[in-house]
Amino acid sequence: MTGADRAGFVERFGSTFESSPWVAEEAWEEGPFDSVSELHAAMVRAVERAPAERRLALIRAHPELAGSELRLTPESAAEQADAGLDRLDDDQAGRLARATSAYREKFGFPFVVCVREHTPESIIASAEARLSSTPEEEARTALNEIAKIAALRLEESLGDGTVEGVEYRIAYGKESVPVYRHNARPLGGIPEVPESGFTGRDNAVFAHEVSVDVHGDNFLPAYTRGDNSDVVATDSMKNFILRQAAEYEGATLEGYLAQLGRGFLDRYELMQEVRVSGRELPFSAVDVPGEEGFEPSPVLRQRQWSDHSVAELRYRREGGAPVLLEQLSGRVSMELLKTEGSAFTRFVRDEYTTLPERSDRPLFIRMDVHWEYADPADATGDDVSRYVAGEQVRDVCAIVFHELVSESIQQLVHEMGRRLLERYPQLRVLDFVAKNMTRDPYATGEDPDAARTVFVPPFPALGTIRLTMTRSA
Repeated sequence: MTGADRAGFVERFGSTFESSPWVAEEAWEEGPFDSVSELHAAMVRAVERAPAERRLALIRAHPELAGSELRLTPESAAEQADAGLDRLDDDQAGRLARATSAYREKFGFPFVVCVREHTPESIIASAEARLSSTPEEEARTALNEIAKIAALRLEESLGDGTVEGVEYRIAYGKESVPVYRHNARPLGGIPEVPESGFTGRDNAVFAHEVSVDVHGDNFLPAYTRGDNSDVVATDSMKNFILRQAAEYEGATLEGYLAQLGRGFLDRYELMQEVRVSGRELPFSAVDVPGEEGFEPSPVLRQRQWSDHSVAELRYRREGGAPVLLEQLSGRVSMELLKTEGSAFTRFVRDEYTTLPERSDRPLFIRMDVHWEYADPADATGDDVSRYVAGEQVRDVCAIVFHELVSESIQQLVHEMGRRLLERYPQLRVLDFVAKNMTRDPYATGEDPDAARTVFVPPFPALGTIRLTMTRSA
């Protein structure tokens, strides 16, 4: 960790103790060192072994605080600036100058303190308080402060500030950036399926919430040492997302996210990996009076608070170029209620069972469906002939629900998956999460033939059914 030859070692660590390379020369004899703490301990021992005159010279090698920049080493200048000593107001500057001047006059060496552990006010207060010490006490205190300064300099030079024995996984980013793009390229030419009339949309309002997460280990010092030199501000990320929305020439959420993922890695070389995700903010045209009755308005849209499409892409820099590692698309928050034609019978019963068997029940589900393509280019490319639109997925699931007399939600989602795999051979994985929102019967009308029943929400802990179907290679 610290090299084999004395000259190289001293060149690298000679400035650890202010203008005193002899400390590194003495410590080198104890090397090599396996850790920063071992190296620091050896250097402190070198100081402790030194004659009193040399230790005094080490203290006197330190500059006055907030003194002339011409007398500051680069290390001291950076440390004093980090502590705010270059930004004192007139009152603070005056108090510090008086205290340090009196200190030097009394003790014969400058006031030394590890400024990185202090604020300007606490530095001034410490200088004023230490004036009451004896010369012997202050010599010991100064050397202790010098050891602290050296430890931080070594940590900055060699250490990453991490906790020994602890693994780190880090990410940061910008979440839910609202993007409202008007008049994006219309989405057209989507192949028809029997269950849906959807073949495209005008994209007059191309609106989404977009998030980005940056992954990697190069910006770990931002967490462990407060070093932001490899950190792109999340405000910059937000502005990049918005600018790219204006420049996007495509028609799909996945295509826009692909442009963002590649663009972040191309624009910021220090980024190693990014995950970009988005959720649609759907708007539909409002029907307004026209020449032949009501017709969709060409200018007025209303926000739809219902099911919507989502997507997520993950890119990593490999060989200097962005590579797509993962793709996920989905249609989420679908809420479907079927008034009859669903059952749940013959399940396990014991002393904990209170649910009655129902051979025909109203079934209400909330469902998310996600999918992966065998070839991610089908999701992100400009050719939409193999693109799977979330609106069609929703329609296929709805038609299956309409047609199937199901014995359970498990059977229902399996049939939805079977149908989707049949309609879309380009898909590799389907993932379902369905929650049972079925209402409980509360009261029935007096006329049994009128089928008038009032329902109430169920117990808030909802049953959840999950199914993942992966096509074999």
